Amino acid sequence: MNKIWFFGDSFCDSAFKHETDDENKLEWTDLLARDLNCNIEHLGTAGSSIPFLIKQYLENIDSIQPNDIVVFVYTSVYREYFKGKNFRPIPDFLSLQDKLHSINIPNQVNPISESEFSAWNTYLIHLHDRDDAIFRGAMYVNYLLKFNHKCKTYHIPAFADFPHDYCKLTSDYCVTTIVDDLSDSMGLSPDQRESMVSGNNHMVSDDRKISCVKSAYKVIKEHYIDNDK
Repeated sequence: MNKIWFFGDSFCDSAFKHETDDENKLEWTDLLARDLNCNIEHLGTAGSSIPFLIKQYLENIDSIQPNDIVVFVYTSVYREYFKGKNFRPIPDFLSLQDKLHSINIPNQVNPISESEFSAWNTYLIHLHDRDDAIFRGAMYVNYLLKFNHKCKTYHIPAFADFPHDYCKLTSDYCVTTIVDDLSDSMGLSPDQRESMVSGNNHMVSDDRKISCVKSAYKVIKEHYIDNDK
């Protein structure tokens, strides 16, 4: 059976690593692999950056075969990658301990130190520019869009800050919009929305999970799989 490779952030990660037969624990990545008759070979990393996505892809490129499928799920352009570590903006209201815990979600093996986190905050205050970040993100994405891939690829934006003005995809509908629309249609309370945002693949974790995942997958498939033949 051919393989499908997912490169990206938490939207294509899985806590179960697809070692479950429980229908209620499946993610949209499982549903896509099933529809395309592929085995999942690689998953995204929660909290990671676009440069890290490219690094993982290039590290695995020799193992990817012509009949395989690669899915890129592009995270926020405001995340960066320095010294082998993923950095992202963290809410100011959190304590330092909670900030370090949050930013180290994708850096478990090589955690960000307190001094590195301080340097990151200094960078955000003095050097970070939103327009620069969008343009830099566009360069990363276009590198992959124009890359001579050896197999079929799909490109899916996760966040609304995706640089659509510079990068042309089959749709401008991002995964976070899909999640927001689903939470609205389900009438979720603020606490339930928070659970959805923090949950695996950012889908609800209660008994509505599989329905939510299937609904999200239907929209992703419509906009980015069926629309890209």
